[in-house]
Amino acid sequence: MRLAFVGITPSTSDDECPAVFVDEDTGDIWFLGETVTDPAALAEAAEHSPIGAKESIVKLPPVMKAIILEAVNGTYEPGRRGPGRHPRIEVDPQGARGRGVPGTTCRGDGLSGAPGDTR
Repeated sequence: MRLAFVGITPSTSDDECPAVFVDEDTGDIWFLGETVTDPAALAEAAEHSPIGAKESIVKLPPVMKAIILEAVNGTYEPGRRGPGRHPRIEVDPQGARGRGVPGTTCRGDGLSGAPGDTR
């Protein structure tokens, strides 16, 4: 399997980074996001499509739409790399960047992994 990184949420305030990947061998699109566990939400979803024993529902923030479209359309940058573990940039309510917080895993500087990408 060759897993291509497409992008992560441009800004996040904690250790969790919603992300999108493409399996380059099969074309499958993979989502990394918050697992939905709310019984009412799961029941509502199951009314439209049964949730199989090996399936789960994952939610991504709306800001990920452009990154999902890159995966669907195949317009993502080949060889793009995720940031991995790095200091998170804290953002104050007015959007000014603060100090990095060591040991966290998500990038809060608006980058989804591509040079110059400001989504």
